[in-house]
Amino acid sequence: MRNRFSRLSFLLGVGCALSSCVPSLDEATPHKLGNSAFVPGKAKGLEVSLTEEEKDEEYVRALPTFEDPGGDLGLRELTQMAVANSPQFAEAAGNLRVAKARWNIIGGWRDPEFRGGFDWDDVRVEKASGGPGTDTVRRNEEVNTSVRLYPPNPFQLRAELDKAMAEISFAEFALRQVGKELVVDVRRLYQDLQFIQESIRLGKGLHRLEIEERDRLEQLLESTAIVLEPVVKQRIQAMRKQGIASPSEIRFVKVRSELAALIGLGDPRRIAVSGVPNRPVIGFRDDTVMALSEMAFINNLKLGDLDRLQKLAKGDLRAFKAKRIPWVSFLEGGRNRTYNERLAVNDNWSVRLAIDVPIFSLFSKEGDIYKEQIRSYQKQAELYRKRIQLSVATAIASIRDARDGLGRYDKETQGILADMKRMETELENSPFQADVLHLRKLTSLGRSRERLAAEQAYHDALLNLEEIIRDDIEKVFRNRG
Repeated sequence: MRNRFSRLSFLLGVGCALSSCVPSLDEATPHKLGNSAFVPGKAKGLEVSLTEEEKDEEYVRALPTFEDPGGDLGLRELTQMAVANSPQFAEAAGNLRVAKARWNIIGGWRDPEFRGGFDWDDVRVEKASGGPGTDTVRRNEEVNTSVRLYPPNPFQLRAELDKAMAEISFAEFALRQVGKELVVDVRRLYQDLQFIQESIRLGKGLHRLEIEERDRLEQLLESTAIVLEPVVKQRIQAMRKQGIASPSEIRFVKVRSELAALIGLGDPRRIAVSGVPNRPVIGFRDDTVMALSEMAFINNLKLGDLDRLQKLAKGDLRAFKAKRIPWVSFLEGGRNRTYNERLAVNDNWSVRLAIDVPIFSLFSKEGDIYKEQIRSYQKQAELYRKRIQLSVATAIASIRDARDGLGRYDKETQGILADMKRMETELENSPFQADVLHLRKLTSLGRSRERLAAEQAYHDALLNLEEIIRDDIEKVFRNRG
């Protein structure tokens, strides 16, 4: 009996030795994923200790939340609310959870096979010649039991682990990029509201000056000997009471509703819009295009996806090559026992090992598929890099043009207003001084509205660049010193 148990121990020992060749998922080696680390061993332990309901509750708690403070909402609260209520962000977070769950199931052994058999044979034994009695029946029995294990191929397993790691890395990367994209979208709509609101304010100033001019005209006409018909007087009074035609106000309501829909806000009137954004004027060095292009390469979602696809294709290629390496197909241990008239007459233990020898796989061309995929993804990534670099250069050129245009416009406006100021001084105590003063106010407000459009173009150009590089432009230049 001791010998039998020693053979069984040998069988289990061989199985354990084979399993030790496979990379363990319980190794607490952190795998770097961008700005965070995921430890497979801890994640696997968590999967075992939590129920499905508890895991769902934990996943929901991990999503960003927004506690509505009530009242008006500024840009910071709007951004937080957008991320918390975004279906795209929740989808990206779910993809990350699925990728980590797939990691946890890699390396599991195939279910073992248990086999058993019972054979018997009744043998009739004839009575000896001349003796008394009848023929007898003697039973021979045979019992077979065995267990078969299927050790995973460690080379194929390593390829699957690399592929799973690529999926996790991309899922975390995509989650961050979705958040950054939401931030840019909210800022763009909010910035539109800021400029529209300022345009409305300037328009109301112009309207007040127009009303003043109509009042002066009305007084002038009344002070003269000209007799106005009642219809003309009614028209002048109607012009005096008329409000400004405000397509800007209509657009303000429209953009504010779009922003409320984006962030999941029921009442758009709670959006509090501050003054005009005042972002610094940025100068660019000769190496700026290349530096920002490198940043855009790192943060571009399409390039990240192509990198993931390359890693998956390389993993498939490694898995295909692993099939060409002979490996254990199964490991089997069993026992065979023979009985004669219920008395054991034979007891055998056996261990069998089967090895797959991939003779025909050596001539397979399947690996060429993965090689072509890798080359295709590399070519696509190269083209996308060129396009991104061109987009960065175009965005920087637009910022420079808008910045230079602002400078020229301010210089020209200062010259015009200075000339009108001198004219006002020269016509001091003249009947025309009030007209020149009024004209200067109109010109100043009109130029301010025109400059507002140029300033918005500059800020839009900055946002376009930030959308490409997926980062705050002021922070980038501040970190570069």
